[in-house]
Amino acid sequence: MTLDMKRVFYIVFVTITFAFWGCDSNTPHSSNKVVTGVASEVTSCSAVLSATLKIDESQYRNIGVGIMLAETQEDLVSRKGELVNGTLTNGKRLEGGDFMVVVRNLLTEKQYFYCAVLFLNNQDYEYGEIKTFTTTKTPTTGKTLFSISKSQKVLFSPGNLQYQASAKKWRFAENQWECVGQGNENISTKYDGWIDLFGWSTSAGTAAYGVNTSTENKHYSGDFVDWGNNRIGDDVPDLWRTLSYDEWGYVVYKRPNAESLRGIAQVNGINGLILLPDNWLCPSGITFKSGCHADYGAEFYADYQSFSIEQWAVLENEGAVFLPAANVRIGNKVDGNGLYGNYWSSSDVIIVGKSYNIASYLTFYSDGSHIAGSFCEYGLSVRLVKDL
Repeated sequence: MTLDMKRVFYIVFVTITFAFWGCDSNTPHSSNKVVTGVASEVTSCSAVLSATLKIDESQYRNIGVGIMLAETQEDLVSRKGELVNGTLTNGKRLEGGDFMVVVRNLLTEKQYFYCAVLFLNNQDYEYGEIKTFTTTKTPTTGKTLFSISKSQKVLFSPGNLQYQASAKKWRFAENQWECVGQGNENISTKYDGWIDLFGWSTSAGTAAYGVNTSTENKHYSGDFVDWGNNRIGDDVPDLWRTLSYDEWGYVVYKRPNAESLRGIAQVNGINGLILLPDNWLCPSGITFKSGCHADYGAEFYADYQSFSIEQWAVLENEGAVFLPAANVRIGNKVDGNGLYGNYWSSSDVIIVGKSYNIASYLTFYSDGSHIAGSFCEYGLSVRLVKDL
């Protein structure tokens, strides 16, 4: 099965824990206890799938919910599809009895089959009606493209770069607003979680790709080695790369209408900066404000503008890119608390007469943004691009 569920994000409005469920092929194909919803925001590679519970959750000790997805109806009927799931306990309630799943990295122009799944008291499975959706063609209108020079355009990666040291694996965040935050303080060569704040990538062995807690600048010397040299998820090496100083400057400040194509915001409760593609057309029902707040502080992102997960799905479908304010890591300590975002470039900074290792990066706050130079030992975010 070619379906890649690594980029699936499960949304509920309570605390969840993930578990693997077994599926009973003798279970009826549909149930009156859970209703499979319609597919919405379907693109060439993603969709939002929803469902509704038709039970009194207070009557059950444990409740699990999820969506099962497959490429054939036969796989779904026999319960061999991929399951995205979570567990609700102790009478915790979903908002309005509804939940949704955002599935990503789907095949273009492909029909998929899906159904809602309900798990009661750790023993009874209920399945909603099987429904289908078909992904669209790859956009040809250029609505996802960003100019990085007068002659070159790129696509941004679907999320910030992440790394799992214990398995030596790289991937992109499952959604654009995701950032690891304080979890970066667990960084080590044996850590089996994910990190997303990296020192500037160099050829120095002990600081390769910036996965190091050293706060000594000398440990980050050497020639730049692009994070995109690695296999990221299922992508081949060298498919993605890091923007240079000039390219960051062009896409954020110098391309035509640049000022109207960026704005600070809060998305799904996370502060950050939104970048809009060159051929931006604001979708119906959405109001986007370019620019920034007059004041500095984490609280001013939402004060300027805020988008829910549903609203962001609409913006994202039109090509919007969100850079979360993921803070900064210094050694094994994370600082910032949603105040700012910092994104490495591939360019070093030459200071005559100085021996510091410094590289350029894009930084933003609630009241502005600019490109500056940072000591290479600081752990910053990485957002890669793909050349057309």
